Amino acid sequence: MSRTVTSYGGDEVLVLDDEDLAEMLGVGPEWIGWGLLTSPLRSRTAALGALWYSGPIEDPSGQATARLRELAAALDPGAGPVTRGVLDAPLVRLCWESEVRGRRTFSIRLVGLPERWVEPILAYATTEEKTPAQTPEGGPGVEPVEVPEPCPAPVSAGPAPLPDGLVDEVATALLARVVETLSGAPGSPQAVAELAGLRRELATATEALAASQDRLGEVLEYGRRLKRERDEARDRLGAVTEERDGLRQRLRLAEANLKVAMSQETRSVIDGEVRKEVAKVMRQAPTARSVYDEEEG
Repeated sequence: MSRTVTSYGGDEVLVLDDEDLAEMLGVGPEWIGWGLLTSPLRSRTAALGALWYSGPIEDPSGQATARLRELAAALDPGAGPVTRGVLDAPLVRLCWESEVRGRRTFSIRLVGLPERWVEPILAYATTEEKTPAQTPEGGPGVEPVEVPEPCPAPVSAGPAPLPDGLVDEVATALLARVVETLSGAPGSPQAVAELAGLRRELATATEALAASQDRLGEVLEYGRRLKRERDEARDRLGAVTEERDGLRQRLRLAEANLKVAMSQETRSVIDGEVRKEVAKVMRQAPTARSVYDEEEG
């Protein structure tokens, strides 16, 4: 069963057994990735161990995460770097709380630990001064947790292990995939219904897209026709403007000629020419033909 203990830094920490972890994560020990998900990797235990021994980390400048990395490196220099992937791993993320404003972290504190990670964290203790903080609270009759002596890491002759950060990222991806699969496995009625709904939405969207493309083609053609009509109207307007200018020039010339014709001198000249023609006609003698015509008449 889960229990509450007090860390060396004075935090109340809830120690979770596998049953509670399975309930919180939505997967159980029967899952193939359970061992990787709950493995006490050194980068994980170093980060949480730094919170266990130092207590809450507070930084008014918002660099609490950087301070946690420094403490983890000092606690276990051989552990991998405490990256964001390590801190955001599904199981690790359940173990700490933080105060974040904007993109800065002002405080981090330890709130929980998996049962199987307690022993590796207590193994960091090198003096007897740390042992009182590892006694679980539970009232009288509760046996204190025995602190094992630190021992060197075993030397393996096999291939080098993967970096802890990469392992955490793989575990996160596997957990997300499992949750997605459990929530709607392929072939389940829920998944089939959702797939059918998505297909209907896709068909509706495709039809709407085709209609929009047709409408867009019509609008573009209408725009081209309006452009041609505008160009033709512009050409006609140019021709009318030229014709108007020609008529205006001819009108001005006619007005000038009319003014000249209506002047007094022009009338005198015209009258003189008319009188001359009349006098010339009057001075001509009648011919025999004209006399004969008169007698016949």
